Amino acid sequence: MFRREPVVLSLGEGRIRVAYDTVMIGLALVVVALLFLDDVGWARTVNLLVWGIFVVDYGTRLALSTDKKAFVRANVVDLLAILPADQFRALRMLRVLRLVRGVNVLTRVLRDLRGIRGTNGLGWVLLVAVGVISVSAVAVRFLESTIETWADAFWWATVTATTVGYGDISPESGAARAVAVVLMLVGIGTIGMLTASIATYFLDGGGKTTSVHISHLQELLGKWDDLTLEDRRAAAHLLSALADTTQVEVEDEGH
Repeated sequence: MFRREPVVLSLGEGRIRVAYDTVMIGLALVVVALLFLDDVGWARTVNLLVWGIFVVDYGTRLALSTDKKAFVRANVVDLLAILPADQFRALRMLRVLRLVRGVNVLTRVLRDLRGIRGTNGLGWVLLVAVGVISVSAVAVRFLESTIETWADAFWWATVTATTVGYGDISPESGAARAVAVVLMLVGIGTIGMLTASIATYFLDGGGKTTSVHISHLQELLGKWDDLTLEDRRAAAHLLSALADTTQVEVEDEGH
């Protein structure tokens, strides 16, 4: 089957893809900003550089595609956007069409973020973490005399929860240090859950293997009486994860 974004797919579904998408969005926004400037001097240099990057990107994806004709038909906007518009004043505004591609990329990134949020109940974990950080900031503001402002209290709570530990603000009272211990434990758990959820989401193909998991779960439920206690717990965990994933997919379709 023809793949519309062979470069993205060949680069994978992890951090490299996110970096690629981010660059494309940034370049599209740069093009729009340049439309409000005179096409001379440094503005023209930047515009030519961005245009060259889009030409290379389009050419690379075309070269990697398995069906050249299908690729051209599916990426007409990209082709129009790389025309040498500087030589055809009537086509100059076609540069803004590059933003269409950036919007598509942004939509894909946002969909991935929603999918990650729904993996392993990460959304609830982050909500609880934010709540703990907020409560801890309020508590340490009253418990620690060396923290005199609310800004310092929230800064300290955030830094402690992320286990960065700059050391610019250090609690001295026993009660404030107890709050710090709770924050560190919550922070370590949250970071671990975040990392695991991102890895799980992309290893599952960005939430595209739900049907495979459902089939596997149905098979497990069909022989429930023969399962060990550990297998039953694993099936229950899989069912919970699928429920979150299904909810994310329903929200995507609604949008």
